[in-house]
Amino acid sequence: MKLKKRYFIIAILIIIFIVLLMLVLSRGVLNIDKKAIDFVASIRTPFLTTFFKLITKLCNATFLVILTAILLVFWKDKKEKIFIPINLGAIALLNFILKIVIRRNRPTDMLIKQGGYAFPSGHAMLSVAFYGFLCYLIYRQVKNKILRIVLLIIMSLLILLIGFSRIYLGVHYLSDVLAGYLLGLIYLIVFIEAKEKMKNV
Repeated sequence: MKLKKRYFIIAILIIIFIVLLMLVLSRGVLNIDKKAIDFVASIRTPFLTTFFKLITKLCNATFLVILTAILLVFWKDKKEKIFIPINLGAIALLNFILKIVIRRNRPTDMLIKQGGYAFPSGHAMLSVAFYGFLCYLIYRQVKNKILRIVLLIIMSLLILLIGFSRIYLGVHYLSDVLAGYLLGLIYLIVFIEAKEKMKNV
């Protein structure tokens, strides 16, 4: 991706996030949030609830730390794998700061216990930043084309499912998740650019 194109994409994503943030701060619960709440309430079943409880755990802090430790042991490229824990720590810190600053309360109808503030969704941010970075590494380093495609599809679906799981389980509004995706993508583009510059120093 050319530098000017990257900056243009980042600028557009930032503008969309700012608009979304202004709407949330001025109106509270948005119409899209209400419609999403009604939709997930209409499709909830015991099976789906169990499924999304499992899916959401794939982006819990404990799981990501364990997965990062495993990747550090087994990932072959020593120069690349060091960025995996740096990436996780940086995005987690950024999400924590934003939540403390914005202080949006979570929905009241939650299916699981979840503390802290809602906006932006930490799971959405981390899923894009963490699994998105793994997609980047897989694309660059996995030589088998079929395996590479399969892994990229799995990672992409996982990111989408994690975000939806937060809405389904009632711990986030749709706008929280959308904001998390936007910020996660902005962060990921900037992080990869910074990583490449650090490697070339």
